[in-house]
Amino acid sequence: MACFEGILDRSEWWSSLPVNEFEGAPIWLAKYISLRRFEDIMQGLRYTNRPRPAYEDRFHDVRELIDAFNNHYENNYHPGWL
Repeated sequence: MACFEGILDRSEWWSSLPVNEFEGAPIWLAKYISLRRFEDIMQGLRYTNRPRPAYEDRFHDVRELIDAFNNHYENNYHPGWL
């Protein structure tokens, strides 16, 4: 399983510091979207309508997306060697 940690501080994507391969974001998003607009979109974006379970599920927010992906592959993917 891949374990890409990514950029922990989202504001680094809008930094004005020079792009550096060892720290910060690899590109700047400021010329495409403002940080405020991005935060507004992220605040309203939801991946599921299911209520949270009583136990801690770290994948709850994307569980429905994962289930739909797996069901799609189960019903539509047919490897050529079978």
